[in-house]
Amino acid sequence: EGRLEQILLKDSHRNMVQVRQELGHGAKQAITEFRVIGSFDTYTLTELTPHTGRSHQLRVAMQTLNAPILGDLKYGGKAFDPTRICLHCRQLEFIHPVTTKKIRIIAPVPDAEPWVYF
Repeated sequence: EGRLEQILLKDSHRNMVQVRQELGHGAKQAITEFRVIGSFDTYTLTELTPHTGRSHQLRVAMQTLNAPILGDLKYGGKAFDPTRICLHCRQLEFIHPVTTKKIRIIAPVPDAEPWVYF
């Protein structure tokens, strides 16, 4: 469990994000909270809560923690399913821009590997 504060810079030509030491020249702060939910065999289910909305923020956070997302070859993950990476948005909350009401969308985890192990 913890909080990861990073400075990220997107390389649009390579469509990748790099961790930097200082803000500026397009680099922006990214804040992510993380918590391990459970583990099975070589899999670990981690809950990530982004407090900023940076490109590839969660993918880079997991790479930084030496726990890249399964199937995310771009950021060091092991091959799994060539059609997707194992990153799932379970819940999304935001304030509606017109009504100012809080909107919450919940999506159950897929009934497939590796999710079924948890």
